[in-house]
Amino acid sequence: MEDEEITFTVLDILFKKVKWGGAHISYDKIVRWIGNKVKRNGKRVRKIVDKLIKDGVIISKPTHYGKEISLNPKERERIIEIISKYYKISY
Repeated sequence: MEDEEITFTVLDILFKKVKWGGAHISYDKIVRWIGNKVKRNGKRVRKIVDKLIKDGVIISKPTHYGKEISLNPKERERIIEIISKYYKISY
């Protein structure tokens, strides 16, 4: 998988599970799910997820049991654009 595919996969999982703003999913769970698809290369997935957090596409929330992530509602247009580029559909 290329970096763009991993980016799409992360956003697609969060989008399909409706994880916007206040609804979160475990950072480690996402890395584990996608890491299994890319031959257990979790470091690469972590790097891409961290970049999405830094770019503001994904929001991270620290908790006492680990980091949680969700899609940034302010970046909705950008997220839908990335996802629709892979599905070849428009929302």
